[in-house]
Amino acid sequence: MTGVACTSGQVIILMIFSKLDYCQYLLSSQINYTITNLADHLKEISHDKINRYLRREKLTPRN
Repeated sequence: MTGVACTSGQVIILMIFSKLDYCQYLLSSQINYTITNLADHLKEISHDKINRYLRREKLTPRN
């Protein structure tokens, strides 16, 4: 997801990675489920950002 914030006349594009983004990736990826592969396909979101998200979120099959 993309958000836009304006501060002091500057436009900053914020990339927000969500559970929906991760679930869509898992459903669409047939072989390579690594976060490195996911980050390679998302220009604005780094491997580290995805890794921090997954460490912070507690995703279970019931979520």
